[in-house]
Amino acid sequence: MAQPELSLHRTIRDSTLHKRHSVLKTLEFAEPPSSKERAQEWVSEVSEEARNKSWFQWVKLFLPCFTTLEGYKIRDLPIDLLSGFTVGAMVIPQGMSYAKLAGLPVEY
Repeated sequence: MAQPELSLHRTIRDSTLHKRHSVLKTLEFAEPPSSKERAQEWVSEVSEEARNKSWFQWVKLFLPCFTTLEGYKIRDLPIDLLSGFTVGAMVIPQGMSYAKLAGLPVEY
């Protein structure tokens, strides 16, 4: 009996399926890390990051106003002081007036 000739398409399909099957058989999947391993990895990353911070970076972390001071220009200081005094001069009497309206002693 003569075998029918295989088409090129069927030959490519069969060889591709064979390659996929052999690849899947040889793949080994790694176990996902346990929660304890993930926690240890996180702690080591955080501690390494903490060791690399300077003292000024720590200050900026807990007192964010220091991040503004890095780029502050000293020539802006007189204008900022004037605006601070102006706002203070307006807010203190306003607060006293609201306390009086609320029926509280003006000291509060």
